[in-house]
Amino acid sequence: MTKRILLALGAVASAAAIDAATELTMIVGTYTDSGSHGVYSYRFNTRTGIATVLDSVAVENPSYVVISHDRKNIYTVGENGNDNSKVNALSLDKRTGRMTLLNSVDSHGGDPCHIMQVTSRTLAVANYSGGSLALFNINPDGTVSNCTQVHQLEAHGDSPRQASSHIHFSAVTPDKNHVVASNLAGDCIYLFKIEKNKDDGTATLQLQDSVNVNNGAGPRHLEFSPDGKKFYLLTELSDEVMAFNYHDGHISHYQTILAAQEPAHASGDIHIDPKEGQFLYASVRRNNDGIAIFKVDNNGLLKKTGYQKTGLHPRNFAITPDGKLLLCACRDSNIIQVYAIDRKTGLLTNLHQDIPLNKPVCIKFL
Repeated sequence: MTKRILLALGAVASAAAIDAATELTMIVGTYTDSGSHGVYSYRFNTRTGIATVLDSVAVENPSYVVISHDRKNIYTVGENGNDNSKVNALSLDKRTGRMTLLNSVDSHGGDPCHIMQVTSRTLAVANYSGGSLALFNINPDGTVSNCTQVHQLEAHGDSPRQASSHIHFSAVTPDKNHVVASNLAGDCIYLFKIEKNKDDGTATLQLQDSVNVNNGAGPRHLEFSPDGKKFYLLTELSDEVMAFNYHDGHISHYQTILAAQEPAHASGDIHIDPKEGQFLYASVRRNNDGIAIFKVDNNGLLKKTGYQKTGLHPRNFAITPDGKLLLCACRDSNIIQVYAIDRKTGLLTNLHQDIPLNKPVCIKFL
């Protein structure tokens, strides 16, 4: 083991020893065409970087998962084409990590690739091939209802990968008043107003506006800054990070910076340091696979400061709540890699505590 890795492990261990919570429950979604079971739960030790399997549940292609606000349930997509795509509800025992499949409903769109919670009682699902954003209510027993609303979005672009609408991601704005959603094919970001039902906490969405980005960019995922005043959009086709101001439903672009070292046209995921928002990370797939590292200055401007090569196809990654470790799901290497984050530079050190798993594609911490 190299001196750099030993120092990184030592730093993580020293910091974690001070923390009372050194163990996290981790939920992982997978593609199930190569031997994976479905959804997995782990106990992850932030001091050692070691993960222990707790449970797994058979769900077909749960390529994105979300843990409910009350931490009692997990909701997943089932990315299974136009005729058999699902939204799945699972119960979760946060103490033991045990999970149970509660029910599954039709996703009302092909190949759902993202799911998130709009309110405590409503979920939003991005149907990639279906080109729609669909809403589902959460029943009092944790099961998911049949679809309650579908926004069919028709924008498309000029490239072969943009022939029809592809909704890829949605997120609630920090002020809790809006949802932003990205259309990879339409080269645009949609802004929806959240209409809350005061009686039961459910919600509907009303399309309010859309913001165009460069033709052929292919908006994929985005991440808000910790102060809620900015967000950073990763474009899949142009491999760029675009920075935007956000205030009370108004969006304005102020910077574009390249993430890939060389053209890949397949950027994957984007996340910001959850503690201070001083570092931003964006993954790139299919060519010189890795994670681009950016320093965020006091004005929200980005400067690229490093590039960490990873395993094959880093579709998704997650940063631990303390901001000290980054876990990268390398789909085609069949591993989750564990990296220590240098809190001064943002650079990553591979701790070589790989978690073996067939086709991991989504990581969430409780």
